[in-house]
Amino acid sequence: MRRRWAARGIAVMAGLVLVLGAGATAQAADPTATPIPSPPVTDAPATTPVTSRPVSTTCALPPVSGSVTGATATTLTFSVSVSLACGFHPASVALFGSFQDAQMGQNQRGGATAYTAAEAAALTVTGLTPATLYWYRFSGGGSSFSSLVMGPVYTQAKPQCTATYQLDGSWEGGFVARISVRNVSGSPTTGWRVGWNWPGGQSITSAWSATVSSGAASVAATNADYNGALTVDGNTAFGFLGQGAAPTALTLTCSVTA
Repeated sequence: MRRRWAARGIAVMAGLVLVLGAGATAQAADPTATPIPSPPVTDAPATTPVTSRPVSTTCALPPVSGSVTGATATTLTFSVSVSLACGFHPASVALFGSFQDAQMGQNQRGGATAYTAAEAAALTVTGLTPATLYWYRFSGGGSSFSSLVMGPVYTQAKPQCTATYQLDGSWEGGFVARISVRNVSGSPTTGWRVGWNWPGGQSITSAWSATVSSGAASVAATNADYNGALTVDGNTAFGFLGQGAAPTALTLTCSVTA
């Protein structure tokens, strides 16, 4: 009898344990329980990358361009434009003797670099050969950019003679001046011609050591019989009386006629 009641007691205790365990499990799975909030999730990186130079959305390509603005027998002058949206950086022009050399970037014949906007406005390449064809390319602008091959462009022929104006005296309504002529052709010459345009309505009243003809604003002077022949690097001069305000300078052209 005692063993039977002891077995029943053990069974009752086991049942209580099972009931209590099921109740605890049910309470943990209760959907009405308030969850513990999780930390917010963000896509931002832990650190912000640092760049040495911001990327400009207004920087237009090509960053360097330009054109020829002047030529002499030994120089070519370029106006170079650099995109200011990218900031000004050194810009260069390189000259070549053929399209193929320019395309390959070989056998460069001359070049120059602009470090300021003022230099870029009149970038001059010196030491060139007279009456010669050149191809050119622009590069730089703060990048590895190189323009397409451009050209051709020619330097001017070497002048055969030069002319220099000198004002010797002036008074109200008149002046006296002379022009010197020099043979730079490299060989003897037998005649020359000098021309110019007046800057402000002047005229010639008389001349010596030259034959002068003039229009409304232009003048042409040719050698006299006795001073046309000039040796290599030889020189001569002629003079004239002018009417009107005395010019401080004249732009002269000179050519050999024989």
